[in-house]
Parts: sequence; C-alpha cells; structure tokens
Amino acid sequence: MTSMSVLLKIQNLRTIINSPAGVVRAVDGVDLQIGRGEIVAVVGESGCGKSTMALSIMGLISSPDADVWADCLQLDGTELQTLSAEEKRRLRGRRISMVFQEPMSSLNPVLTVGEQVEEALLTHQRADKKTAGKKTIELLERVRIPSAAERLGDYPHQLSGGMQQRVMLAMALACEPDLLIADEPTTALDVTVQAQILQLLCELQNELGMAVLLITHDLGIVAEVANRVMVMYAGKLVEEAKVDSLFSRPLHPYTKGLLESRPELTGGQKRLHTISGAVADMWDLPTGCRFHPRCPQCMEHCQSQEPQVFVRGDATVRCWLYAQGVAP
Repeated sequence: MTSMSVLLKIQNLRTIINSPAGVVRAVDGVDLQIGRGEIVAVVGESGCGKSTMALSIMGLISSPDADVWADCLQLDGTELQTLSAEEKRRLRGRRISMVFQEPMSSLNPVLTVGEQVEEALLTHQRADKKTAGKKTIELLERVRIPSAAERLGDYPHQLSGGMQQRVMLAMALACEPDLLIADEPTTALDVTVQAQILQLLCELQNELGMAVLLITHDLGIVAEVANRVMVMYAGKLVEEAKVDSLFSRPLHPYTKGLLESRPELTGGQKRLHTISGAVADMWDLPTGCRFHPRCPQCMEHCQSQEPQVFVRGDATVRCWLYAQGVAP
C-alpha cells in the first residue's frame, strides 16, 4: 500500500486497562493499515480486544482507568495523539465515525431520533436548524427508513432493532466521514435484518467511497463484504491476509480453528469442531505464545518465547511454525 493510499496507519498500539482485578493488556502491540475506500475486517472471539482497539482509535478510552499510546496513530497523515481534546471531538463524527453494536444502548432514550441525527449536523457542519432538519430527513431516507419525515418524532424504543441500527448509521454518515468503524453492527438482529444492514453498509460505502473497519466474530460476514481480514487473539493480531487467501489457505492454528468451527449446510449429523480449552485469561496471560495452551501444534519454545511476525506471500502470521517456512 503506497503512502498516498493509506488512510489510517497504526503502529504498536497498546491499551492498558487498570481494573480492580489487576492490569489488563487489552490491546498489545497492534499494527494496522487501512486504505482509502477499503473494507478491513477484524475477527476473533469475544474478549480478544476488538472493541477496545476500536475505542482506542476513536479516543474514547478514558484516563486514569486506562493508558493508550502508539508509536504511530495517524488518520490521513494527521497524528491523532498530538490533538487536543477539542480537536479530537471535532474530528470524531466529521472525519471518523463509529457504529456501536448495541444501538438501544447508544441512542439517547429521551431524545427523538430526529433530534439525535440533527445534533450531529448542527455540531459538525454548523448547519442552521432548517437546513439540518431537511438533511436529517435525507439521511434517514438514505438508510432506507420508510416514511422518514414521519419518524422524526419517534423515540428509540418505538423502533425495531434494525431501524435503530439504521438511525445509528444515519448519525455516523451525517458528515460523510473518511473512515467508519462498525463494531458488530448486526449483533442481536435476526438473519434477514442482518442481511439488509450489511447490504446497506456496502451500498453506502461504495456510494461515499469511505473506508470501513468492520469488527465482527461472524466469518460469514467477513467473506461477504471485506477486502482484507485481520485475526485477533488475546490483544494481538495473529494473522492478516486478503479474504480469499485466508479462507482458502489459513496459516495460524487459531485461524484454522475458527474456520473449522463453522457449521456446514451439508446435512447429516456431523459434530461441530471446537477449539479446545478456554479463551486466554487477560488478567493472567500465558508466557510465550498466548494461544499455545489451546494449540494442537504447540512446540516447546512456543511456551516460553513470544512469536515474531512472519511474511508468507501477501499474508503475515504471528506463529513459530513459520520460522523456518515448514508449516503445513
């Protein structure tokens, strides 16, 4: 990826959370690049640090409960870590927006959906009330909310989960951001509504030319919409590849386990594959490779030495199996 095409560039992102139970390295040395107009998916089990990474990028992790820093955290060449609190607030929503996984928890229950979409326009575009009202209707129509003008006075609890998520999309897209972070945007929605939201997201991404960082644990969604995919485990990215390559030639044992765990629609009584053991305890991480207690290909030095990142074609993998290029 050339420097001109890179929109988001992250090097060695670390998020350390100070909890009553101890110190948690929720995000530990993540490198990430997203090109303009690209859809990049981050996948992994619940608790692996995907959402924490997104909140860290947005600058929504508060101190003194947590420390967030990186060697580089740039959006379109602007170093986000050097911005003041006010500059970050202006940037959020205008250049970079986020859709959260729980729309009912993210929307204000005492404000109408019209007021909440309008607020984004009044805050970031300095629009007058009349112009903002007209643009709000256009945004709700853009995200396929029927009879948009008549829904302005509705409160979030009067809308279905799918409609609430469409309102969240309208708010996020109010200023046509360069980057949209979508954190589990289809969680808790039924299958047909999930498909509608994904199709809408792809249409809007194509229409606006924005980049999307899609956080999910659903590999079906990844196969459907993403250009590249990054696999995360216990705060670290363990594999990165183009979607086709990852599904046809997974490299990391954890990635292979995730892919093998998918149900198959071939009939019969085939037992679902599972990854042995439990997700790593973030308060008491294993030494060496964090996946080694669950890895069927664990070697002796995996238990004591943290693996390096190895390049294999257009993919990268953090696994000692590839130190000598002899992995199966």
